[in-house]
Amino acid sequence: AKNSEPFIIPKNCPSCGEKTQKLEGEVVSRCINTICPAIFKESLKHFVSRRAMNMEKVGDRLIETLVDENLVQNYTDLFKLKKSDLLSLERQGDKSVDNILKSVEISKKTTLAGFIYAFGIRFVGEQTAKLISDHYITLDRFLSATSDSLLEIPEIGPKVAESILSWLGNKNLVKQAQELTKLGVSFETSQRNLTGPLVGKSFVVTETLPVKREEAHEIIEKNGGKILS
Repeated sequence: AKNSEPFIIPKNCPSCGEKTQKLEGEVVSRCINTICPAIFKESLKHFVSRRAMNMEKVGDRLIETLVDENLVQNYTDLFKLKKSDLLSLERQGDKSVDNILKSVEISKKTTLAGFIYAFGIRFVGEQTAKLISDHYITLDRFLSATSDSLLEIPEIGPKVAESILSWLGNKNLVKQAQELTKLGVSFETSQRNLTGPLVGKSFVVTETLPVKREEAHEIIEKNGGKILS
């Protein structure tokens, strides 16, 4: 268009003012300030989303308000919200506040895969989070992951492993993950036996079987084997 002007990529983040950085091999500039309010808000929106922690009644607008009002400054604060905190916010009535708190309480029962995915680790989507969960079984084992153990997962390469290790190297995030379990977050028990005869072996179940596929998966996992997609 005649009146169009070229867009100038800002050298500083519009939200926190920190310098932006263009990472090697990428075409976009990013704010890499881990405490940038804009980044934190988007991280929280992902954290509560349906395929992550699934806090149905905690929407984007509420996230914006909670951060702006300093009621939520980290992931654990979501689980410490009180009724009086929420009632102090504009447009929040008694019934809506009860629904929010109920939604937070329900979200505490989750899966390890959903929990890992919720933290928005770069390059770790739902499927990768499921593979990590199937490999480590428990949160403590995942939080102690090494490069070698991550690369044992066939679908995870050096780039993804490096991103996961970078997240694990953030002591604040690891501490929050551990604190969330103390606040009541729990995971479905894995069917996989960690000491069975098939430990260390991975299986892809295909074609026609003498039993149902789900039953074959259960037999493998109860004997320590791992199912790959």
